[in-house]
Amino acid sequence: MKMAVVFQFVKRPTGSGAQCRKCPIVVARRDGVVVGYALATSIAAKSHVGIVQTMLRAFPAPPNCYLYGPVCVTESERGNGLAAMMYQEMRKRLPGRTAMSFVRFDNIPSIRTNRKMGKMELGEFIHDGESYIVFAFTS
Repeated sequence: MKMAVVFQFVKRPTGSGAQCRKCPIVVARRDGVVVGYALATSIAAKSHVGIVQTMLRAFPAPPNCYLYGPVCVTESERGNGLAAMMYQEMRKRLPGRTAMSFVRFDNIPSIRTNRKMGKMELGEFIHDGESYIVFAFTS
């Protein structure tokens, strides 16, 4: 029988900038071992990243929006709802805020997971020849 997942919330280092420090990292542990994590990052902190710029040109972010992801789940935990649990934990920590994320068009498991969690699908954009789907949600 598996032990319960314990969530830890990590604050950003001081040098990350004020907006980043307000965005937590959710770390999921089982039996003391990291089995997943999810990041929240301010739009300002990632505004220099090409793919984020492309997404924001196609889908401008609302005020006070943050980027959700990446989300990583160890292979042994996939399909057990861990991504959804981390998503709910993040939403509790950032109430009332809108988040945006993107998933490569051929990453069917991630697209399915985002849809199952009820995230709103905004549409698609192309960056460096690859198609991506944009999702959004409000906590």
